Amino acid sequence: MLQKLKLKLNRFVISRALRKRSPSRIPLSGAAVKNRNYYATYLSEDGEHKFLIESLNRNGVEGIWYDNDHEEIQHASIPNSTISHYDVDITQYYNELALRYSSASSFILGHLLQAARLSWFRQWATQTVYNLRTISRTDRVQVLKVLLDKKIENPDQRINLIDLISMLHGERWVLRPDCEQIQNYYEIILSALEAREDVRRVDFGYQLNDCAFNTIAEYEAEERKHRDTVTLQIAIVVLTLALVLVGVTGIVVDLMQVMSRPMS
Repeated sequence: MLQKLKLKLNRFVISRALRKRSPSRIPLSGAAVKNRNYYATYLSEDGEHKFLIESLNRNGVEGIWYDNDHEEIQHASIPNSTISHYDVDITQYYNELALRYSSASSFILGHLLQAARLSWFRQWATQTVYNLRTISRTDRVQVLKVLLDKKIENPDQRINLIDLISMLHGERWVLRPDCEQIQNYYEIILSALEAREDVRRVDFGYQLNDCAFNTIAEYEAEERKHRDTVTLQIAIVVLTLALVLVGVTGIVVDLMQVMSRPMS
């Protein structure tokens, strides 16, 4: 009885997903990504896609078997009696999103709640707010500190321009209208650091040179000196105000004494 119910549920979900069957080649970049609205329907075992469903008939499903490396093996059919041995596993492609439903029940719930549209709207709203923010341009020393952290993690590790900006401002910067200007700014910063020999270009990335430690140390020394100067100036201002207050208080006291004397 339970097997029959599971089969009916699986067939229902498969039929719904196949109404918007994904193309054989799913675009992953470019303008075509924004027009995605379809499903890729699989039969899975232990979370691994085993069979891509292309069609449904009264006897079962037809599609493509995959091996453990997700390489296409052959076209085949699976009878209804065998479908229940697998999990219906559906990936929904909706604009830039890809949502995976690892069971028939999760697909139904996601469909009822319009999970894809809600997720897309949440991401759109978050990105819109992010785009309205002004991204403060990080100075060259902060860039050096990021590269220093990567060098400490792995002396041979290199970091490319895109990853560097993402570490400084998050990954959403690539979707901003001014992303090209942001990228140009950090290209200039890295070129200037390369000219000073603080960094070197390695293949498609950058690595920190040892002499950059001196640049960072000099900057931090100047920062400490600046903070000490500001602290001293604040202390002088506070002391001056205190002396003025004491003087004014003395004058007020003398004036009150004079005013309180009886007229002769």
